[in-house]
Amino acid sequence: MGSGAGPPGDGPAELVLMHDLLLRLPAGVAYVAGPDLVFEFANEEFRKTVGGHDLIGVPLRRALPVEAREHLNLVEKVARTGEPRRGHESEVWVRGHGQEPEQLFVDFVYQPVRDETGGVAGVLLYGTDVTAHVTDRRRLEELAERLAVTEERYRTLFETLPHGVIHHHADGSILGANPAAARILGLARDAITSWPVIQASRAVHEDGTPFETADVPVMVALRTGEVVTDVVVGLPHGRTGELRWVRVTAVPDARDGQGRPQRAYAMLTDITEQRRAEAAVRQNNRLLGRLREANVLGVVVSSEAGIHDANDAFLDIIGRARDDLESGRISWRAITPRQWAATDDDALTQLLRTGACGPYEKEYLHSDGRHVPVLVGAAVIDWRPLRWTTFAVDLTARQRDEQERATLLRAFNAELEERVSRRTSELVRAEADRRALEAELRRAERLVTVGQLTSGIAHDFGNLLAVIVGYAEMAADVSDDLDPELRRILDEIRVAADRAVHLSSDLLSFSSRARTRPEAIELNALIAGIRDLLDVSMSGRAEVSFEPWPRALPAVLADRGRLEQVLLNLAVNARDAMPDGGKLTITTGPADLDGQRVRLRPGADPRRYVELAVTDTGTGMSEQVQARIFERFFTTKSPGTGTGLGLSTVHGIIADAGGIIDVDSQEGLGTTFRIYLPAAAPAHS
Repeated sequence: MGSGAGPPGDGPAELVLMHDLLLRLPAGVAYVAGPDLVFEFANEEFRKTVGGHDLIGVPLRRALPVEAREHLNLVEKVARTGEPRRGHESEVWVRGHGQEPEQLFVDFVYQPVRDETGGVAGVLLYGTDVTAHVTDRRRLEELAERLAVTEERYRTLFETLPHGVIHHHADGSILGANPAAARILGLARDAITSWPVIQASRAVHEDGTPFETADVPVMVALRTGEVVTDVVVGLPHGRTGELRWVRVTAVPDARDGQGRPQRAYAMLTDITEQRRAEAAVRQNNRLLGRLREANVLGVVVSSEAGIHDANDAFLDIIGRARDDLESGRISWRAITPRQWAATDDDALTQLLRTGACGPYEKEYLHSDGRHVPVLVGAAVIDWRPLRWTTFAVDLTARQRDEQERATLLRAFNAELEERVSRRTSELVRAEADRRALEAELRRAERLVTVGQLTSGIAHDFGNLLAVIVGYAEMAADVSDDLDPELRRILDEIRVAADRAVHLSSDLLSFSSRARTRPEAIELNALIAGIRDLLDVSMSGRAEVSFEPWPRALPAVLADRGRLEQVLLNLAVNARDAMPDGGKLTITTGPADLDGQRVRLRPGADPRRYVELAVTDTGTGMSEQVQARIFERFFTTKSPGTGTGLGLSTVHGIIADAGGIIDVDSQEGLGTTFRIYLPAAAPAHS
């Protein structure tokens, strides 16, 4: 029975007949039942919509392809609510075994089937494949749209052509005329309704004789079925009465069963200005001949076949002899540099359209290879056959004068710019020196004030610390059997107070401009000694990890207190860069400066450095920020939360110790500061 469940073997005959009918239906039919919506029936057409798989006994959720899961939701909703669902041209994607998904369009009905209690026992699925219908309709819509676009393009072309076009019918009516035709004839478009538009009694040939009715170009084309080309007709303008000359071409169209044309197009080109130019040229032929003989400027007579005559002035411009001209060795292409060919083509088009062109500037190619600048123009002297005269003026002297003036002007401008630049530089240097002196004065005044203030604070702070140290020692000496944890806390208080005393001493040293006290320092031991302070500096936001070099490192030469200050400053900066928590990692090791982007002091030995790296997992920095982080007073923090002195101080401390500090950071990926400190010289026995 195909893919559907077998019919009831001993059921009524009508059920068997219905079962067979459903199997053979051209529409997809299936039935799912039970809480898992298991397929109990599915005909072949329905199986196609799910890729041709066997469905009987398979739950709907497992049978439907991923692309059709929205239909699964609809069927489940019908089973849950008992409300039928319908869909028109619903999009379904079907994927056969090992095949790409195929798009189908289906009209579907999901109908609940109720049991004897009125509950939903299952859902009948019915779907009709309307893919071919939808595809055909869309194709027709697309073709209709393309046809509309094509018609619009042809209509636009017809309406915007510079040449007049009139569409005649053999019954004597005018099917249409474009705006150019109405303009050329001097008639309103709605007045061009019947032919012949060109009345034989008013139209004249070029020799002035009137046209016979049978000789009108459109009538000839409709009578003979042949194209009639380039007939020149003179006729009065519809509004001004002025005689206008029009070149007419008539083309027969749409023949009947006997081959007789039923329609014809007449194309009109107004050549009145062209004819006027011809007349003007004819009137001035004698003057042009005298001008050619005078050799005041180059004069050439040409046709589409080539150059026929030229005066001596023109031959001098191109560096050719009269023998070259008479033997046909001179052509426009040969004497025109390639870059001017398009300009000449445009000029020739204008010449053929209006009877004249120019003047315009171009170059000729001299026989010695140099380019000669010229001003040229041309006018038609005869149309049949087409011949024209070209005039050429040598612009070499003018161009030379312009180049000399331009050279003098450039020299003057260059000297003026040099003077302005020199004076500007002097003013900039003077202003910079003034600002530097003012800044140094303000800095000196601030240092004096800060020194005085720091001295007083440090002195009072030292007194307070002495009390703290004293009480801590007294508390530790009260009892020998003091709780170990309490004793450890008292020791930490005493150690921290000692460091604070050392810091106040440093402040006093700063206020009195005392020199630092560099000493040989075991870097790992120093970091381990302030590990608790580093943990505290994180304010509980981040974890501190110290990864010392596993083997002995050379001692570094630096001031202990200032080196601790560097570590604490970098730790605080890292904490602020990890507002949501993270990890601060401190590592030490021998410096490997090969390939590192650092600059050592002249004469320094790269093998005598120790590396200290501080890495955080914070927000990182852009390249623009990295370029300025060591500038004094530069900060990315909001006003009131940062001074911009922390990293500037760090840079100064490392530089004073003869070391180098480098930074590597990417936005969103954290920051690493690498410090290279000079190793202390080994002790000699």
